[in-house]
Amino acid sequence: MSHTLLLGIYLLILANALVCGGVIAFLFVYMKRQREGFQYLSSCIGRLEKHFSATKAEHKTPEISIPIDEPIAKYEQVNLPDDVKINFVED
Repeated sequence: MSHTLLLGIYLLILANALVCGGVIAFLFVYMKRQREGFQYLSSCIGRLEKHFSATKAEHKTPEISIPIDEPIAKYEQVNLPDDVKINFVED
């Protein structure tokens, strides 16, 4: 009886070792696939950032619309950047 009990214990230890090895192998494969997925996503995000920064650089120049009948003296102290387009519009 004691030999059978010992053999059963050894089989349980062996089964636990096999299950642990299987879990470790599964986690290794899972982590490898996750790393590949994250690398793919980070490259996609990098391409999107480049695309958006390029479209942001191509942004049109700012425009200001001023009514024609408004006095120019009102805008004497206003400083604007060189790339601002000023439109005089009728009301």
